[in-house]
Amino acid sequence: MLVANKKNLVKGMAFACALACFSLLVYFLMSPDKRVSMPSMRNYQQRRYQNKLKGTQKDYSNIVSYSYEQKPLTHPNPNLKAALVYFVKGDPGSMANLRRSIQNLNDVFRREFNYPIIVFTHSDLTDEYKELVAGTAGKNIHFEKVDEIFYGYPPQIDRNRAAFARQQMKAIIHGSSEEFRFEARWWSGTISRHPMIRDLDYYWRIEPEHSYPCPVKFDPFQYMKDNNKLYSFALTSHEIQQTIPTYWETTKEFLKQQKDAIIQPGTPGSIWHFGTNATTMHWNTCHMWTYMQIVSTKYMQDKRYQDWFDHVEKSGGIFYERWGDHVIQTFGAAMTMLRDKVHFWDKICYRVPDYATHCTNTTELAKIGTCNPSRNYDYGSGSCLWQWDLAGNH
Repeated sequence: MLVANKKNLVKGMAFACALACFSLLVYFLMSPDKRVSMPSMRNYQQRRYQNKLKGTQKDYSNIVSYSYEQKPLTHPNPNLKAALVYFVKGDPGSMANLRRSIQNLNDVFRREFNYPIIVFTHSDLTDEYKELVAGTAGKNIHFEKVDEIFYGYPPQIDRNRAAFARQQMKAIIHGSSEEFRFEARWWSGTISRHPMIRDLDYYWRIEPEHSYPCPVKFDPFQYMKDNNKLYSFALTSHEIQQTIPTYWETTKEFLKQQKDAIIQPGTPGSIWHFGTNATTMHWNTCHMWTYMQIVSTKYMQDKRYQDWFDHVEKSGGIFYERWGDHVIQTFGAAMTMLRDKVHFWDKICYRVPDYATHCTNTTELAKIGTCNPSRNYDYGSGSCLWQWDLAGNH
C-alpha cells in the first residue's frame, strides 16, 4: 500500500512539473506583443482591487482642519511671572523636536507647576503647527513671530564683510552659519528688549533638541526669587579660540571705558575669577553655557548690561567673527553681579545629544531618572566647572 502511494505521489509531481514546463514553453513561443509582463499583471490586479473598492472609499482630505486661536497666558505662581522660552523654525522636523521637548518637560516638570511656554520664531507658523504644539503643551502657550529688529542684522553691519567672514570660517562648527549669528544676537541681547520678556520676572531657556533626563521636583523660579539669584546655569565649557580673535580685546576696551560703572576683574567675590587673571589680564576662554539657563529679566535689562550689549553690537564681532551668546552673557554677568547672585543647578539634570550630560550627584534622582552619574560631563576635559569651584575661594 505504501509503495503504491509513493508511486502515485511521484507521478503527480512529475505531471505538475511537466505542466509548468509546457506553460513556460507556450509563453516564450508567443509573440512579444501578446505576452503579459509582470508589471502589467500587477497593474491589472491593482485596477481590479480598486474597482472592487469603488463606491466604498471615503475622502478624508477635508476632515482634518486646523484653526488656532491665541489665548492669554496664565501665570500659576502668585509670587512671580515666569515662562519657558524657545526659539524655533517652522518646518515639520522642528515641530516634531519642539513637541518632543515639551512632552519631556511635561513629564519632568510642567505637569506639576504648569508654567507657560513662549515660542519665539522668525517663521510663519501654520495653524496646524500651532494647534499640534499647543495640544502637547496643554494650551498655556504663546507663539510670537519676531522681526529683523530682534532677529537679523543690526543696521551698521556690512553684509558683504559678514558673508566673507562666514566663508573664511566654514571649517569651524557654526562658522558658516548666518542663523547661528542671528540667534547669538537674539539670546545675548535683543530678547531682553522684547515686550513678551519685559513682562516677565524670569525665563528658562529651552533648546528643542536637548532634554531633561531627571524629574525636577521643585520650582526653580521660586528658588531664584527666594535666594535672590539673577543668573543660573547647568554646564560650563571653553570657547573655540578661532571664533573670538578680538573678543577679549573688545572686552578690555569696555572695561576701561566703564571703569567706575561696572564690576572689574579682581574684585573680591566677582565672577571674573572664574575665567580671568586680574594680574595678567588673561582669559582662559571659560564661560557658562546658555543653552540651559534660568535668568532674572532684571539682569539683562540692567543699564550696565544694555551698555555692554550695545558695545558688542557696535564692534560687529557676532557677524565679522563668530561670537556666541555664551561668552557675551558670561561677561555681561561678570560686569553686573557678584558670584553670590549666580546659581549652578546641581539638581537639574540636562542632556545635550552627542555632546554632554550634566547629571545630579543626588542618588535619589539618578535612580528615578535616566541620567548616569558615571557619565557626568561636569569635571571632564571640556568642562570648566572645576575652575568655577576654585574661583569660589576668591
